[in-house]
Amino acid sequence: MGGIPAGQVSADYFGEFARMIASRLGAGANFVAILYNGTSGNINNLDFSKPRIRKEPFDVAVDAYEKIEHVAGAEVAMEQSELSLARRKPSQSLLDHSRQLLEEPPEAVTARQVIYAQRALALHDGPESVSVILQVIRIGEVGIAALPFETFVETGLAIKHQSPLQPSFVVELANGAE
Repeated sequence: MGGIPAGQVSADYFGEFARMIASRLGAGANFVAILYNGTSGNINNLDFSKPRIRKEPFDVAVDAYEKIEHVAGAEVAMEQSELSLARRKPSQSLLDHSRQLLEEPPEAVTARQVIYAQRALALHDGPESVSVILQVIRIGEVGIAALPFETFVETGLAIKHQSPLQPSFVVELANGAE
């Protein structure tokens, strides 16, 4: 993920990114690196049909940083709304199937089947509605939308295209993971 050297895994990918970018840029202790999940709920950016070209960790981010046009005194504004959403509950047949899967011997089911079965039961037993926070942030002419969902790419692109601010970015899994 993100160019972590072969054989290494980072449990704190965002923290490692911030540390490494500050180091690569020769930034001081007050430097704050920002990394977020863009909309990716239905895609993978890796083409597994081709060999992967290894790069130094975070080369793309360093290249992008070097192209940033710094603006002194950019105006910052933020709006947020809290929205109550009804939760869709699993059907009785899905609940029955989930309970049956969880009664099977471990070798008879995959880990993914167990996870989905547990999620279905948790949704059934959980609250009828959930409260979520939606945010928009403006930094100069840059727009940022923050959603607490794993958001499909098409939704993110629609938000970006309809935004009056350009460029605009959409952050998924912000303020929660509903």
